[in-house]
Amino acid sequence: MADKSKSSAVLCTAPIRSSGCDDIIYTLSSYNANGLAGQGSPALGDLCLPDSNNVYNAFILVQETWLSSSNMFLIERFHSDYTAFGVSAMEEALGRSVLWGRPFGGVATLVHKNFLKHVQCLKSSERFVILLYCNILIVNVYLPYKCSGSTNQLISVLEEIEITLSLYSDCRIVCGGDFNTDLSIDDQHSRIIHNFMTSHCLSLCNNCIKPNCDYTYMHKTLTERKSLVDYFLISTQLTPCLSRNCVRDDLVNLSDHHPVTISLALPFLASFFGTPAPPPSQGILGGALAPPLNNSPPGVG
Repeated sequence: MADKSKSSAVLCTAPIRSSGCDDIIYTLSSYNANGLAGQGSPALGDLCLPDSNNVYNAFILVQETWLSSSNMFLIERFHSDYTAFGVSAMEEALGRSVLWGRPFGGVATLVHKNFLKHVQCLKSSERFVILLYCNILIVNVYLPYKCSGSTNQLISVLEEIEITLSLYSDCRIVCGGDFNTDLSIDDQHSRIIHNFMTSHCLSLCNNCIKPNCDYTYMHKTLTERKSLVDYFLISTQLTPCLSRNCVRDDLVNLSDHHPVTISLALPFLASFFGTPAPPPSQGILGGALAPPLNNSPPGVG
């Protein structure tokens, strides 16, 4: 249930300063849109707007865009202040035959224009997008749901992510998305994800700041089924700088997932701008690299 001690509007407004880290606060949101052309458009539009403190989302991690390659322009041109990185999840299916049933899958990460010149796309695939922002890896995931054979698929996706993470082992990580698993439950999927977290020294934001709502997914046609499956994970070194972790139940939202928003103060980025950007390692599969970074401080968003 939602925390009634504070309104959602208050909980979901980014603080101007963090109590632990006196620096620029970066706001990131994750949202399973359940189809961009239909259910997801209104809430994603709100996420592209500034909050009451005039703070924009620096990064918006979107899952289940449900876009074919020919319709990717819908996310690429969704908002003039944002640039999208992602690919269609339906390319292989459409290459075999006409699509039967509803569209499916797809992830994309939207980057605000104030931060774009410092971003490199390291890997873009059907289930995840990995961006490098200065010395931060921004990982957007849509992990497999539980079904026959899904354990091997989950392991395969996480192993593919680890290939890129290992090439940038000195960078901090912010990972958000639809994990399709309640991480408080002890089952095989949850254990696999927790092992991945341990391997990369990641902390669950819900364990640092309790969210205002105990579910992110609700399906009204399935006897009011609710679950907590959308999260942010951050490098353990970043936990003192986490100032907000909330479920966005304050938005007009037609998807069956609520967005999740966090705010982080990243003081060590100030020193980064005086040094060269970490070069992309050789052998990264997929995902075009952006032009070389221009190391000057970004505008405060």
